[in-house]
Amino acid sequence: MSCLPTNTCSGLKIRLFFSCSSQCASQPTTRAIAKIEDWVYREGPLLLAGTARTFFPDVPLDLLTRSLQRYWDAGLWARHPAMSRAGFDRLGQSFHSGGVLSRLPKFEDCVDANLGSGAED
Repeated sequence: MSCLPTNTCSGLKIRLFFSCSSQCASQPTTRAIAKIEDWVYREGPLLLAGTARTFFPDVPLDLLTRSLQRYWDAGLWARHPAMSRAGFDRLGQSFHSGGVLSRLPKFEDCVDANLGSGAED
């Protein structure tokens, strides 16, 4: 089984989702993701926009800030790196219905439920 720290930002989640048969993502990676998520919730969208602006050089800071604020207000950022079965299934269905995956992945084959749960700390 590949162990995946999950329920993170979309890009990383997608990359990890497709790595079901790849090498295990380590517990230190899961802890790092948890620290980043804690930072995002502690500091909020304004500081995040200022920090992330170098990744979006063509986007005005006020637009980036408003965009991140909408994500914040909608509660779209995870509070911890664990992924629920329901969330995994929704993501799998989305990739499958969009033609990205030819078959639905199995939660048990892709997610180590102990990672991100605090069990490894």
